[in-house]
Amino acid sequence: DCFYAGTIPVYWGAPDIERWIPPECYVDMRRFESYDDLRDFLHSRTPEQLEAYRLAARDFLRSERFRLFSKQTFAELIGRIVEEDTGVSL
Repeated sequence: DCFYAGTIPVYWGAPDIERWIPPECYVDMRRFESYDDLRDFLHSRTPEQLEAYRLAARDFLRSERFRLFSKQTFAELIGRIVEEDTGVSL
């Protein structure tokens, strides 16, 4: 949702996030010792640096790597589960 909205997420979650999402799309909170360090980093970004995050996120949304997170992939997964559970081909 952040990528679609054009905001830059500050991520603090799964340690393998880079496996799924390119690191140039978000700010990784784990890189900072404190909230003060994070704030200083965020305030020091130039408009061009901020736009680079947004462009990377847009590129990711258009990439094949994003397909895993798409509505289409979700619908296909649910369809396969229904077919397996019911024996009915959709």
